[in-house]
Amino acid sequence: MPAITGPVLVVDDDVAVRQSMKFALEQEGLEVRLYEDGARLLADGELPPTGCLVVDLTMPGMDGIDLVSRLREHHIDLPAILITTSGPPGCGSVP
Repeated sequence: MPAITGPVLVVDDDVAVRQSMKFALEQEGLEVRLYEDGARLLADGELPPTGCLVVDLTMPGMDGIDLVSRLREHHIDLPAILITTSGPPGCGSVP
């Protein structure tokens, strides 16, 4: 797997998750940019040509899949990792 040569863009509506990801990734020597939602990422006029995305799957407003789709429409093809703290839609907790 090639090394990441640009920043890791973390998009998550949970401030604790964003800060935890930033801490862990910076410990590995990576540059990290934080965004609290997809709209803020899309509004960033200086998205890098290299790097990767770590995106929360379930966010209010625009979810992670919609965000990645919109980025692809704008020819931003950074690798994306989708994360979530909840199961897939329709999956309840196991009793």
